[in-house]
Amino acid sequence: MTTTEERKRELWSQKLQSLVSEKAEFAALPKPLVLSKIALLEKKNPKLWRECLKLYEKESSEKQFLKKQAIKEAVKFVRAELRVVYSSFLSPKHAKKEKLLASCKTEDKVLELLTLHKSSKERFAVYEELYERIFLWSGKTNNIVDIACGFNPLSFSLLRTIFGKKLKVFACDMNKDDMEFLQAAATKFSWNLKTKAVDVMSEECLTLPEVNDPDSLVFLFKALDSFEHVQRHWSKHLVSRLPAKKLVVSFALNSLGAHKKFETKNRGSWFVKYCEKNGWSCEPFVLGSELYVLVKKNYV
Repeated sequence: MTTTEERKRELWSQKLQSLVSEKAEFAALPKPLVLSKIALLEKKNPKLWRECLKLYEKESSEKQFLKKQAIKEAVKFVRAELRVVYSSFLSPKHAKKEKLLASCKTEDKVLELLTLHKSSKERFAVYEELYERIFLWSGKTNNIVDIACGFNPLSFSLLRTIFGKKLKVFACDMNKDDMEFLQAAATKFSWNLKTKAVDVMSEECLTLPEVNDPDSLVFLFKALDSFEHVQRHWSKHLVSRLPAKKLVVSFALNSLGAHKKFETKNRGSWFVKYCEKNGWSCEPFVLGSELYVLVKKNYV
């Protein structure tokens, strides 16, 4: 491929990225994440990719360009891929999160904001029982790392009650606005919580100092299925790279919206087998609509 052709591909990718991000639900997603889904389009549908590239190279008005069916299909494809890892988890009230936070006068009220994210909403009724069970298994820890956290950090007050006042939480996910929102909640209620917007399926995430704390307890709630949809075996790469010796991983037992129920005996079985192959101990249990796996990396 010539330098000129590479430049054309780069410019078209940037154009498609801007088109995808015009919709509010994708506007705050990191550019590298969107570009990775664009690369997936080229891989999965090279015919559509080439057609779009040819249309982009032709001189035409912006209005005519955007009316082309191929362009519409490309934008639709990328947005659909992004929804798998982000926006499909949001409730209709998500856009009002800042206003709702401003109205919260107590930490108990903040807990109600967990319902703004579908994952934490499904977990809402069992949070206290969940954290108590994790504490009984893990013992006291002062550091928790929550990867692909969603709005889970809004349960900080429950975590602090169970794990102790010295608890520190580091939470990361891909949406900058959401991470700033969580940080605002932490500031308002003096939580020892630090957030960072980062592509959680990147080497950048894996090299963060907080993620590389061997004494931390790592949460990966409902994350691995999304990872595997994007890149097969990334979950194995992630958990093997994490220096933490204790991880809590979960898998949904219902599809989003509870339209489909998964068989409990088959959920996460590939992950449990992978852990056992590495000599790590696993304790699966079901609570609410999730299968949790408590993982201890046993090193000789």
